[in-house]
Amino acid sequence: MFAVFVSLILVALTLLYLYLTNNIKYWQKRGIPCANGALLGVGHMWDFITSKKSFQDCCHKIYNDNSNRSAVGFYNFTTPTLMVLDPELVKTVLQTKFTCFHENNVTVNPELDPLLANNPFFTYGEKWVIGRKRLTYAFSSMRLKILLENVKQVCQQFEDFIDRRLNKTEQVEMELKDLFARYTIQVVASAGFGVNGFCFEDEEEHKSFLNIGKDLFNSSFLHNFMQKNITENTAAFALAVSYLPFSICCFESENVFIFCSTLSAIPRIRIIR
Repeated sequence: MFAVFVSLILVALTLLYLYLTNNIKYWQKRGIPCANGALLGVGHMWDFITSKKSFQDCCHKIYNDNSNRSAVGFYNFTTPTLMVLDPELVKTVLQTKFTCFHENNVTVNPELDPLLANNPFFTYGEKWVIGRKRLTYAFSSMRLKILLENVKQVCQQFEDFIDRRLNKTEQVEMELKDLFARYTIQVVASAGFGVNGFCFEDEEEHKSFLNIGKDLFNSSFLHNFMQKNITENTAAFALAVSYLPFSICCFESENVFIFCSTLSAIPRIRIIR
């Protein structure tokens, strides 16, 4: 019995090793330059999965290290990925041959992540075209002028928030990440949803939009692994894994319900946004 158990473990380890090394020489076999520092199983994403860097920072480092090349290959965990650097090649991908490159590599389950499923950054095909038209219309010059008026109001709230802190003591130490997160999220709440995000109200912080932002961008090893590994393949559907935290993606939750109720109330009470 023990021998059978050991044999099964050895077979499982062998299969795992073959799976992890299947694409380890993918770019070298095709004569395409590959970024240095690939690790077995995680590729070039070690700093991301350990929360040392964001995914964007990892890509930025690869870009800077290979800026003299027209294109460079890297490994997004076990997935070979090509980063195009040459402007002419970028133009080919985004314009000339865009129909061949329009699909998104992130798999989003619309039943588990209804918010992301309708996000233009996670859609493709006809759904992406519709979302792009909506965004283009939303950022017209006339609507941007209206948007700036809301931003001015948030700027005043931002100043009042700092003044209140300074009135208590002549000097105050503040975390800049938290401070500017409050400002950014308050702008989104005011200009986008037409409500007070309570980001500058200490006594109302329990119902602040800031809490939603913290839940969304809370970084952990498990969350990073799910973001860049599970949700990018069909296992996300089989395991019923949500990309966003439950409190954000579930429409019955209190945090998201305010989005739905506010959007439905805007035409009824004639709020112009």
